[in-house]
Amino acid sequence: MLVESKIDKSQWIWINIPKTASTLIRNSIFKYEDENDRQDHFTFIENVELYGKHTAFTIVRDPMTRFISGLNHVFSNCWCGKCITFDDRPPTTNEVIQFLKEIVHLSKTIENFHYKTYYNGSNMLWMDILKSMQKNFIKSKIIMDPVDCVMWSFILPQYLYLDGLGFDDYIFKYDELDTCVNFIRNRLGYTIDISRRPRSFEYKLHNVDFKNSHIQRLIYEYYEEDYKQLNY
Repeated sequence: MLVESKIDKSQWIWINIPKTASTLIRNSIFKYEDENDRQDHFTFIENVELYGKHTAFTIVRDPMTRFISGLNHVFSNCWCGKCITFDDRPPTTNEVIQFLKEIVHLSKTIENFHYKTYYNGSNMLWMDILKSMQKNFIKSKIIMDPVDCVMWSFILPQYLYLDGLGFDDYIFKYDELDTCVNFIRNRLGYTIDISRRPRSFEYKLHNVDFKNSHIQRLIYEYYEEDYKQLNY
């Protein structure tokens, strides 16, 4: 997304990566009234194609906490009314392990899996992921085609969004959010109140042990490039 500095009118590209405080930043900069409005999560290259070459900034997050946040988001909220929800049977550790095994297998057996999944959002690769979610977590519900739905985009590794970044671009860490907030205030002239987080989802994953060694290994295998490229 293109952001114009209130301080000097310079233009910046904000790479809006899902599950990295993106709603907080978007609502603060663009003054969205409805926190559930559809967001656009474009890669750096797509942003350049739309707005031209500008210095970019973004926030990245530890792959484990991002995965937890994303999965919890899916199970807690759905603005389109077509995604999976349940109240009576939260997922278990073994179900999360099985789901991770299946998406790791997909990522390792299909060449350029992440790129193909992103650039063909409603193709059979996405449906394979959603079928795995249905089989492992829901079993009795039919999951809709996810075309145009951002709920599933947390599955995509973060490095895909950052392809093409240069040395002059700014990458901030989610667990050091104050640094990014200060940058946005001092360089761009926008105020962000991090004490007012716009979304609060009921925690649906309380039965899952994310310290389990199998989960940790599978998360690393699936998001290996994020761990390496983002220094986690």
